[in-house]
Amino acid sequence: MEVRRGFYGNCGTTLSFASDAHPEELDIAAATLDEPALVAPDDHLWIGSKLPWIELDDDLPRLERGHWGVGYPQRDD
Repeated sequence: MEVRRGFYGNCGTTLSFASDAHPEELDIAAATLDEPALVAPDDHLWIGSKLPWIELDDDLPRLERGHWGVGYPQRDD
């Protein structure tokens, strides 16, 4: 599978991820946005590799891996 990762040239921070296997999806690291608090998540991904001390205190869907093969959550907007 061919993937492309975008990085910030000055420090190497990961900005984006894209895969040829799923051209409809472009993942962007929310924390890299100018105002990340304005972007509300739809779900939690890759819970299967979550560190044990991370606690998620919401009712959002939790996926063991990514959306591939299970689809995307319905949005109300």
